[in-house]
Amino acid sequence: MSADVSARIAERLGQHGVVVVASELEALSAYYTVLYKWNARMNLTALRDGADALDRLIVEPVLASRLMPESAQHLDVGSGGGSPALPLRAMRAGFRSCLVESRTRKVAFLREAARCMRLGHVRVEACRVEDLQPPPTLFSLVTVRAVRLDGPLVAAIERLIAPSASLWYFAGPNEAFEAPGGAWTRVRDEELVGEKQSRVVCFTWNSASDVSRGTA
Repeated sequence: MSADVSARIAERLGQHGVVVVASELEALSAYYTVLYKWNARMNLTALRDGADALDRLIVEPVLASRLMPESAQHLDVGSGGGSPALPLRAMRAGFRSCLVESRTRKVAFLREAARCMRLGHVRVEACRVEDLQPPPTLFSLVTVRAVRLDGPLVAAIERLIAPSASLWYFAGPNEAFEAPGGAWTRVRDEELVGEKQSRVVCFTWNSASDVSRGTA
């Protein structure tokens, strides 16, 4: 891996018309560096260091962050190697992020990555989403990548979210995914890195309370 990770990230972001401030670039660089350091001894990503990895792991969440609110109670489902959750948090100081990961070694990585990035307001829960207890303030934003949105998982998410919460699904090239059914409405489909055919799809939850108020 090149020694100057920050320069590589800044150059790649610049090719997509994005300029980040020094503190954001420092956090993104720390994430990318620690990811590949740990990846040498455990399976965090199948992507080899290079332009594709920078696009998928860094550029996509940075571009998506510009579509999201400045602040949110944020839940990331099946956080694995940390993207999109940790790069999103680097770009959104107002996020209060909860990363949920059931595999012990990946939990250790996520906690170390957040520490190296010097991020506050990030907690990593070592459990399945189905076992997570609802927080005092329910989540307003959910992010998902490479996790199947089947009925039990969607039901578990719905226990944890506030009315009118949003779910953002990060879809890879030509990826077919199962959209949540029921009270979820697809409201946005944004291309992220065009030549890679990656996108983020946003759904809004029309909860029972929304329906009763006539706001759904």
